[in-house]
Amino acid sequence: MTKQILESTLEWCDEKAQVGGMYKIRLDDLAPTQFAVGRAEILVRAARMKNKYDLDPQKLSDYLLVRPVPVVRRKNKFYLVDHHHLVRALYEAI
Repeated sequence: MTKQILESTLEWCDEKAQVGGMYKIRLDDLAPTQFAVGRAEILVRAARMKNKYDLDPQKLSDYLLVRPVPVVRRKNKFYLVDHHHLVRALYEAI
């Protein structure tokens, strides 16, 4: 079962998604294109995100809305193009 950490008015990314649009996708559906990330940076970011979420879930939502994660979609897979540390920190925080 996928845990939803934020309520969002964004639509789920599907076959009708437009290039440049903002959609929600599951973290588990993301595949990295960068296979190594700095663990220390991720732990610090994850702790900050967890604090933002625990104090005010809307704060974390606002934080993520101004930091969209660019992805490339191929069939049912989503490949991270950038923000690998941000996504891994979010994964660790939840």
